[in-house]
Amino acid sequence: MRVKVRKRFERWGALLLFRMVNLLSRKATLKLAVFLADVGFNILGGFRNTTLCNLDIAFGDTISKKEKMKIAREAFRSLAKTMLDFLRFSRYSKTELMSLAKRIEGYENITKAMENSPGGVIGLACHIGSWEFMGAWLVASGIPLWAVGKEQPDAEITRLMLKLRTYAGIVHIPRTSRGNKAMIKTLNSKKVLGLIADQNGGKSGIFVPFFGKLASTFKGPAQLAWKKKVPIVMITAIWEDYDYVVKISPEIELVNTGDQEADLYENTYRCQQEIEKMIRQYPGQWLWGHRRWKTRPPDEMTETKEK
Repeated sequence: MRVKVRKRFERWGALLLFRMVNLLSRKATLKLAVFLADVGFNILGGFRNTTLCNLDIAFGDTISKKEKMKIAREAFRSLAKTMLDFLRFSRYSKTELMSLAKRIEGYENITKAMENSPGGVIGLACHIGSWEFMGAWLVASGIPLWAVGKEQPDAEITRLMLKLRTYAGIVHIPRTSRGNKAMIKTLNSKKVLGLIADQNGGKSGIFVPFFGKLASTFKGPAQLAWKKKVPIVMITAIWEDYDYVVKISPEIELVNTGDQEADLYENTYRCQQEIEKMIRQYPGQWLWGHRRWKTRPPDEMTETKEK
C-alpha cells in the first residue's frame, strides 16, 4: 500500500513540475531545481547515504569528508537541473536548443568516426551532466540518434519522458528482443546508437574495475562494437552555470585479437576507464546515488558466506 501511495505522489509530483516549469523562465526553473535539490539533500536520507557511500568507495581517504559532502550536494543539484530542464524540451526550437550549448569540444571526433565507420557509431554515454540534453543536441546538430532507454516504474512518467525525447528527434529503442534488432539496424546505417553504460550490470554483467573496485558492467557497447566492427565515441554534456558544454571524446581504441571473451573484457574495461576519467574531472555532476557496486562477483559472495 505504501509503495502505491509513494508512486502516486511521484507521478503527481512529476506532472506538477512539468506544468510548473513550462510556465517559468529557464533561469527561474534552474534556480528552482537548485532549491529542490538542497531540500532533497536534507530529507532524502537513503539517497544521500548511498551517494556518500559510493564516494567513499571511489575516493577512499584521498579526499576529506567535507569535500565528499560538497560533491554529494553538487550531484543532487546537477541531477535536479538536468531533470527540470528536460521537462522544458518541448518549449525549445532547434535553434534555441543549440544555443544552450556554450561551446562544443571535439565535434570532429564524431564526424570522423561516422565517416570511417562501415555503418553507424556507438555513442557511449553516462549519467553525468545532462545526458538528456546531450542526445537532443546531437539530433539538433544533424546527427540521427537512436537511443536505448529503460522504462520508468510508472507508465505515465515513461510516456512523458518518451514524448519529450521524441519531440527532440530521438528515436527510442526499448530493452527487448525487438530493441536488439533495432540496435543492429541502427549500426547497419549511418546513425548513432546511444548506450548508457555506467550503471550496475546485474548478474548478466561483466566484472571490470571501476574506481579500483570490481563492478558488474553492461557489456553491450563492447559486444556490439566487436560484432559490427564499428567505433565507440563517448559524448557528454556538462553543466557550466546555466549553460552546457558538449564534449565529444576521441574514438576509444578497441582491441580485436579474435579472442571474443578476452576482447570483450578489455574493451568493456576501456569504456569504463573513459567514463571514470570524465567523472573524476566533474565529480559533482555524476549520479552517485545509484548503487553502482551492488552486484558482487560470485567468488566474493562465497568468501562472505564462509566468514
